[in-house]
Amino acid sequence: MSVKPLAFTERVLANGLRVYAIRDRATPNVSVQVWYDVGSKDDPKGRSGFAHMFEHLMFKSTRNLVSEQMDRLTEDVGGYNNASTNDDYTNYYEVVPANHLQRLLFAEADRMASLVVEPKSFASERDVVKEELRQSTLARPYGKLFSLYYPALAYARHPYARGTIGSLENLEAASIDDVRAFHATYYRPDNAVLVVSGNFEPAQLHRWIDTYFAPIKKPSGKFPG
Repeated sequence: MSVKPLAFTERVLANGLRVYAIRDRATPNVSVQVWYDVGSKDDPKGRSGFAHMFEHLMFKSTRNLVSEQMDRLTEDVGGYNNASTNDDYTNYYEVVPANHLQRLLFAEADRMASLVVEPKSFASERDVVKEELRQSTLARPYGKLFSLYYPALAYARHPYARGTIGSLENLEAASIDDVRAFHATYYRPDNAVLVVSGNFEPAQLHRWIDTYFAPIKKPSGKFPG
């Protein structure tokens, strides 16, 4: 049985954002994904679990969106959203009826360019991640073995030795200034990939991408990596 290759288009914006579009007119939905080339291997020294905590903070407010509005833009129209952090990447994704594509592109561009990090949401989400660590790792049988001990045994020097989930001590040591510096360093268009798949009109899609993502400035500093 032969499998047809994916028919996708690829373009790179002037600010470095890589864009992949895969059209499927057989579905009534569309998926938007943004992948950032940053994961737990990039956690600041003494701040294990930081990239994962930052994933949570990206669902808080931006310059134009109130906190948790990504849920309203997806779940309230019958869609869904989520995110994940791994050693090498952090990704965010949404699936919605195709007629809601424009607002999702706006929202993803806004949290890339205009995330608002303030003390209340920072403290709240840090507590959420600490509780997740307690439940998923510290309280689970063999949780520490797989999440913390195995990585440390497998790698002597490589940053994969740090578990993605982090530690309570390292999470508590993280500051709001750390968060702001992390966003400026890694959450930038030249360190991201935008993938749109589903039912869309290609010309309209790229006009929206040019409207919302193209104006995001590429930082002048060289990316560390």
